[in-house]
Amino acid sequence: MVPDVVGEKKRDNDGKTVVYLGALIPEKGFLILAKMWKYILKKVPMARLQVIGGGNLYSRNCSLGRMGIADKSFEEEFFPYLSEEGELLPSVTFQGILGGEKYEVFLSSSVGVVNPSARTETFGMGAIEMNCAGLPVVTLGKNGYPDTIENGVTGYLCHSYKEIADKIVFLLTHDEVNERLGIQAKEQVSRFSPKNIMPLWFNLFEQIAQNKLIITYRRPDSHFFNNIKFVRILLRFLRKNCRLSFLPPLIKIETVIYTYLKK
Repeated sequence: MVPDVVGEKKRDNDGKTVVYLGALIPEKGFLILAKMWKYILKKVPMARLQVIGGGNLYSRNCSLGRMGIADKSFEEEFFPYLSEEGELLPSVTFQGILGGEKYEVFLSSSVGVVNPSARTETFGMGAIEMNCAGLPVVTLGKNGYPDTIENGVTGYLCHSYKEIADKIVFLLTHDEVNERLGIQAKEQVSRFSPKNIMPLWFNLFEQIAQNKLIITYRRPDSHFFNNIKFVRILLRFLRKNCRLSFLPPLIKIETVIYTYLKK
């Protein structure tokens, strides 16, 4: 994937299409979007949901439910929120796993949604792929997403599931804002391009090869409450600057607590 994958093609914002991209497994948050879909429909009756991905995204040999979309138990969990009287809502379309053709869907959509739970996300390539097509993205502002999505610039990073639903509605009903964020998304995505990233890697490898690598600490300067980053910064300061080296790093504290709670 490269940031200019769609070239000079312009996105045709239809004012109604929301597209989800990701594996249809519990960890990727599709259930959250499913639960909010009828709320979105009440606000925007013409809204349409395109779902790209499947339960077999990471393993083509896994067993799927009767719909052929996801694991049987997960299908049974999300289907009630996307159906009426046992029938799939006409506003919802499952596209399955797509290759490069997914960009054509992005180019005719209004809002992109990636893992609204933000669980397991260290970066979120789906957001970058959507931004390549000039599609603004809405999701939860946690884990890796603050490094991928610029809140209010290339999409929206939300503090709650309710806010995610409201921001989706907002972008469906405010064409000028939608267009502006889409243009900025396509412009900003170049920071992830190979021509910008690869020189950094080559420089790192050269320093290692020449035994000239100097490792320096870069103090975080934003998103201090994401994964309680401020606690990590404080612990490092106490360990390094106050000579309290006996204090364990936060990851160890979290592991001990998690292990204790599982007993």
